[in-house]
Amino acid sequence: MTTEQRKQWLLFIAVFMVLAALGSFNLYRTYCNEIRQEESRILTQTRVIARNMERQISATDAALQEIVRDITSLRRPDQQEQARRRMQVLGAALAGVRTLFFTDSAGTVQICNRPELEGKNFAHRDYFQTPLTTGKAELLYISTPFKSVLGTYVMNITRIITKPDGSFDGVVTAGIDPDYFKVLLSSVRYAPDMITTINHHDGIRFMIEPYREEQAGKNIAVPGSMFTRHKMSGLQENLLTDVGYATGERRTMALVTLNTENLPMDKPPIIIAGRKREEILTHWKREVAWQSIVFFAALLIAGFSLRRHQLREVEKAKVAKELAELRQKFVDIFEFLPDATMVVDSDKRVVAWNRAMEELSGIPKEEMLGRGDNAFTVPFYGEARTNLLDLLEMDDQELASRYSQVQRSGYGLAAEAFCPALHDGTGAYVWAIVAPLHDADGQKVGAIEAIRDITAIKQLETELLAANQKLAEQARIDELTGIYNRRMFRELMQAELARSCRYNTPVSLILFDIDRFKQINDSRGHNTGDHVLKELASLVSSRTRTHDVFGRWGGEEFILLTANNDVKQAAQLAEILRELIAWHDFGNGLRVTASFGVTGHLCEEPTEALVERADAALYQAKNSGRNRVETR
Repeated sequence: MTTEQRKQWLLFIAVFMVLAALGSFNLYRTYCNEIRQEESRILTQTRVIARNMERQISATDAALQEIVRDITSLRRPDQQEQARRRMQVLGAALAGVRTLFFTDSAGTVQICNRPELEGKNFAHRDYFQTPLTTGKAELLYISTPFKSVLGTYVMNITRIITKPDGSFDGVVTAGIDPDYFKVLLSSVRYAPDMITTINHHDGIRFMIEPYREEQAGKNIAVPGSMFTRHKMSGLQENLLTDVGYATGERRTMALVTLNTENLPMDKPPIIIAGRKREEILTHWKREVAWQSIVFFAALLIAGFSLRRHQLREVEKAKVAKELAELRQKFVDIFEFLPDATMVVDSDKRVVAWNRAMEELSGIPKEEMLGRGDNAFTVPFYGEARTNLLDLLEMDDQELASRYSQVQRSGYGLAAEAFCPALHDGTGAYVWAIVAPLHDADGQKVGAIEAIRDITAIKQLETELLAANQKLAEQARIDELTGIYNRRMFRELMQAELARSCRYNTPVSLILFDIDRFKQINDSRGHNTGDHVLKELASLVSSRTRTHDVFGRWGGEEFILLTANNDVKQAAQLAEILRELIAWHDFGNGLRVTASFGVTGHLCEEPTEALVERADAALYQAKNSGRNRVETR
């Protein structure tokens, strides 16, 4: 092979290496973006579950502490019936709580919201033995999940009752209702392959959606599992990708331990959610296959064409001209590549420096050609320093131990770095990929490096993370008023109505809207109208109970689901709210009124019938003169 032919093949290899590097770079960035976006979304959904569960446990703990404070009076023989009613009211009021009771120091149930459990001894249960052994009254104890007599797994929340001298005097316990959290776990699933779970700190699985019989009660705290690695890390949040111990599937999982800073728990539950890795990367794999076919087809065609022209000795003049044209095309391709690209020889002297490299570094080609001693790193870092080119000969073990941020990409290397000297010293993030160049005999003759400014991409990733967090909040909260939106209200209403029918407790629905709201918008402007909506939502929220469900139904229409209240009690509440709104000053002397429709739930009827009946009552209130309460 002649010297001229070697040069031709070197240029040919260089161009296709650059094209391969660019293709690999684009595929890698697409891969990273899809993984990062999906990991961010999974973590956001897991946080939503964790925050809701923290609020539920906090509300339940407040009720347990109230019982502990009043335990002396609750245990009096002449107060047992009143104590039982109180436990039943608390149990019905606490969403997500199925059973509520307290025991004596021997573990015998004294008073319970379910009278059939009174007199039973639970001293052998974990939720009694652990507080008895530990004896720390300041802790909230989360029991290991166990199968109840109904065949479902339950998990208890317990606080210690102490005597005046500080000694152990029994426990007060609330049993978590899995039906309540089933709605929450289902609401954050956005893909068929996604699973969401609640797990005890010791590894026993409490709940999983979608439900899998073999997964309920499974212990996932085994050596090497993602659950065990999360606990050993000591971090509150982790994103891990591995073969799941429980499912045997390769998944990307977000693991979030409930926050114990404001609510000390002995064993805080751990929320886990994730998706199958292969499902996340389905689109990316198709893109890899298509680009690979196109690239290798182009490589074969171009290589065959070049070799054929070299062998046509009888047409040397024509071949020389064609090769010169081909060389110029390769040079033009190299010169106008969108990524900053350079080529060095075997002595690491610069032999090519394209226009994009001139623009990125601020150094013209004439000043860099022939320069060695890593002078090409000065425009990027402000000094000559080790570069990716220097690491090409390093073996994988040494590379991993000394430069963990550098990745092996075929025969080349790739890395992301921050270059402080770029953009007049303001700095920029870049993605660089380097590969060796060989001649036809396999001898190394140099290397090629392509660099891309990814500062804008990094900024976009930051903005995407913030947007995902905002979307998670918008999925359940009305943006203007800060209360539940229509979608979230429907889900919570379904759970509350099911609980009402299960325990045979009343629940009522109040639907109301602002009278002549259009006149406010027309006369005072939409900003005033928005202020009235926010002020009214805040005003009503201040007069509702923590377990009432309050949301914005649409426009100026609001909806309130009040548990453990029959229609008469709900109508009294509506009348209180009506007067509260009518007497409130909404600013600059502005006063408004509201009309209310009230109805009660019947277990045999669908949810839509309940809403329609409340709407009919509201319509009657409007036709009867407004600023009034009507029932159906």
